[in-house]
Amino acid sequence: MSRLGERLNDIIREDFEKTIEYYKEYNINENIFNDSNIRILKIAYKFAVALRMFILKINDAPEHALNYVSQISSDSIQMYFNMIFGNMRAVKLHQRSLIENLLRYIYYFDHYIEHLILQKEPSQYISINGLFEYIKHHPMLSENEELCSSIDKLRSKYSEISKVVHVSTISDMEIIDNMILLNNPLKDIDSEINNITIIIRNVLFILCYFHNNIFSSLSMDERPIITSFFTSKQTRILSGLI
Repeated sequence: MSRLGERLNDIIREDFEKTIEYYKEYNINENIFNDSNIRILKIAYKFAVALRMFILKINDAPEHALNYVSQISSDSIQMYFNMIFGNMRAVKLHQRSLIENLLRYIYYFDHYIEHLILQKEPSQYISINGLFEYIKHHPMLSENEELCSSIDKLRSKYSEISKVVHVSTISDMEIIDNMILLNNPLKDIDSEINNITIIIRNVLFILCYFHNNIFSSLSMDERPIITSFFTSKQTRILSGLI
């Protein structure tokens, strides 16, 4: 790794540590800051950094579509902070929003008229199932088996999260009757980071493939920050585009 690459990693590490120290200083959810949870929070933080770094490089997208891809980055950042506060329901909502905005971004990228209609008539939206079907049959994204697998994984996770969000059982509820309880340690943080990993890995993989020109232009120091979250097969596929 070059000196620049080492410096990038140092900046990411230092920024994460400053964030944790900030919340510790104000005694916000101090019970969450054990070694195991900090390791998991660091993973969520690095996901947000990788998404933000790549999305900031998207400058060839239609202006009307940029709002959707910017919201993807925003969701990953908010999800990280809600993990610190222990707001599992909010974490789930941002996971769902991440998937929704990836679908909207790719759809509206080539559908300016439909975007205008949506702004004037919000009820005229494309259903999530319709968006999944569109992305599944997108000429660029349907050409590769691994991409189809990523779409299927996101669809499956979206279905799982929706069941929790819509509260089908009492165990899924998150009842708060005291402001102090808004900073409780996140329940099942290990399983939650597994969900986040699957979602962000595949959202980022699809974005990198969709914008393969941007992925190809990443420096040798930037690329590992993004590919470190991919499976070896995903990395090989993207490397083949360079």
